[in-house]
Amino acid sequence: MKLVKPGRVFKSKAGYYAANSAVLGVASVLVIVIVAVVVALAGVMVTYSVLYADKIYPGVSALDTDLGGRTEQVARATVLSRLEALANGRLAIRSTEQEWQVTLAEFGLSFDVDETIQRGYNLGREGNFVEQLGSRLVALSRGYSAEPAFVFDKGAQLARLEGIAKIIDRPAVNASLLVEPDGTFRMTPSQTGLKLDIPGSLERFSRSFSLFSTRELRLIVEDVPPAIKESDLVATRSSAQKMVAAPLTLSAVGKSWKVSEKELLTMLTFVPSVEPEAKLSAKLDGSRLAKFLEKMAKEIDEAPRNAKIEVKGGKVVVTEGAEARVLDFDASVVSINDQLARGARSADLMLTKRRPKIVAADLQEVKALAEKMIGETITLKHEQQTWTLRSADLANLMVFNNDDTGNVPKITPRFDKEGLTKLLRGVASKVDKPARDARFKFVDGKINILSDNVDGTKLDYERTVESINRAAAGNSRVVELSTEVDEAKIQSSDKDKIVIKDRLTSAKTSYAGGIAERNHNVELATSRLNGVVVPPGEVFSFNESMGPSTLASGFKIGYGIMISGTEPLTVPSVAGGICQVATTLFHAVFWAGLEVKERLPHLYWIPRYGQAPLGMKGLDATVDDPYVDFRFKNNTGNWIAIQTATDGGNVTFSIYGINTGWQVKADQPVIRNIVPADRTPVEQEDPTMPWGRTLWVESAEDGFDSSITRRVMKDGKVLDTYVVNSHFKPSRNVLLVGTKGKPPEEKDEKAQDEKAKAEKPAQ
Repeated sequence: MKLVKPGRVFKSKAGYYAANSAVLGVASVLVIVIVAVVVALAGVMVTYSVLYADKIYPGVSALDTDLGGRTEQVARATVLSRLEALANGRLAIRSTEQEWQVTLAEFGLSFDVDETIQRGYNLGREGNFVEQLGSRLVALSRGYSAEPAFVFDKGAQLARLEGIAKIIDRPAVNASLLVEPDGTFRMTPSQTGLKLDIPGSLERFSRSFSLFSTRELRLIVEDVPPAIKESDLVATRSSAQKMVAAPLTLSAVGKSWKVSEKELLTMLTFVPSVEPEAKLSAKLDGSRLAKFLEKMAKEIDEAPRNAKIEVKGGKVVVTEGAEARVLDFDASVVSINDQLARGARSADLMLTKRRPKIVAADLQEVKALAEKMIGETITLKHEQQTWTLRSADLANLMVFNNDDTGNVPKITPRFDKEGLTKLLRGVASKVDKPARDARFKFVDGKINILSDNVDGTKLDYERTVESINRAAAGNSRVVELSTEVDEAKIQSSDKDKIVIKDRLTSAKTSYAGGIAERNHNVELATSRLNGVVVPPGEVFSFNESMGPSTLASGFKIGYGIMISGTEPLTVPSVAGGICQVATTLFHAVFWAGLEVKERLPHLYWIPRYGQAPLGMKGLDATVDDPYVDFRFKNNTGNWIAIQTATDGGNVTFSIYGINTGWQVKADQPVIRNIVPADRTPVEQEDPTMPWGRTLWVESAEDGFDSSITRRVMKDGKVLDTYVVNSHFKPSRNVLLVGTKGKPPEEKDEKAQDEKAKAEKPAQ
């Protein structure tokens, strides 16, 4: 038995089944209908998909252009033309007062055509079946517009607006004060500026832009207020007027200078104020004021003076220095402006002092060392010889070297190198042993060694000076002289380098009839030049090649020519007569075509030097070691050798080398400015010649000027032109009368007899 809940109608099983059967029948019909619809829709979808397999579904558009039923390629061409039209659309950019028309493309607009077409094509093809069906139905019923893919280039937009900003922007102008020529102050008004708000304008554009409607950009332009207005300068003008109302007095080192109102006006300027209540402050311009102060600095500034150490009267003395006094321009400018700001009409200039680099205290050790160096004599030694440098000599040579390359100058006492070297030259004459060059002889086409070279010894000045300084500063007062080898310039081994084939020239002069001493000197000097060789390109020196012309070297006292006042004078002279040797060599050099580097004529003309065939009037040379030399250059390109000979009456010089092919031609002498000689005999006493001996030493010859032109030629071309210019003073008939040992009781008759027997002139 079944219980039935209250209110519920009980149905029998047969009735239950009958009712359910009716419901099931209706449901079955609905299912069938739905299935049929779904199948139908599926069929439609399949058919639709097949029909538009590669086409955009109907109802789809882009940029107001219907794309339905078109392939992507056709749709792309359609949209592309539409996009180009849109990109070329005008955009109005406006400010309050101006307008600029640009295309959207110029304003940075660009489109992605492919992306835009893809968006239209994808409609109805994305998602599940229901979503695809819904999208297609929407497109068919209401239409679907694919969103165009476009972007704006922010850089292009910014560049465009920055260009416009250059036109719009206007800086604010501050009120200012100008000084008029009459000294009054004129206030210029302020002006409000303008500035384009570029970020704000772009933000406004991005919010309001529509591809199909908005074609305008309203620019945001802001006012820029001036920082200084007229009201801000009232107090500044009053302050400036007071600053230049009266002269200003500047003072320093007991001196004062007036700055006039006009001068103050020229320096007045206005600068931002550090005071919060004022925008500008009046003050004197620093650079102009500093320029004005330069003339005062010339009266104020004093350079620092270092302490000084020197030797005075044989003693080492130290003198204190002095500080530098310098006008401090920067501090003075600040001080002057401060005083003017306070209303004062005077100001002190600011000075700075600088300690000199060297003060007296720095020199005390130097002084002690210097006193030690000159306090005692120094002995110089070489082999068995000694020389003494006295304290007084050392004191005169003391110098103080100042090395200021570092932060602290270094003072060093030393003996002056040049002065000490000069003092040592006298010592060197006793120490030096000159080198002797190898000498050669050209015989039968061969070069033979006449004498081997001998290296010499010479004082090493550099090392000796250093040794003396080192010894004086140390504990030793004895210095061993330093020497070095004096190598011969021409070595015996050079024989193999020398090629001699030809005699280039030969010259001869006569010394017959001369006094014995003169003849000896001529023959000795000639022998010393025999065998000399000169390398190509080198310069021959008569004095160097012959060696010292002294009594110690073998020469005798003859007679030479010197100048006395303005007139030539024949006097006793060591090595008198060697000028004839120089003249004979000069003749050979002249006719060989060699380049003469140094040559001087005698003071008066000696006729024997003009004898044919190689002598010419005015063609001579004089020497006087070490002042006057005869030098020539070997310009043949090969070695040359000098061979000499004397025979008791003639001196001969021959020059050998390799034939140059030169033709040497000389014009006849041009004689001018003749000054007739006074032929009156003149007696000249000689205290060096024995009493009773007389000697004609000078014969009267006219004075004159001469010039001789030599040309060296080869193959018809002139290689060199050399002009020998000479000036000769007139000479006299001079008779030397010996007075050495003259007895007081000797009568004049004997002297007259000796004069009649006098020797012939020695020239």
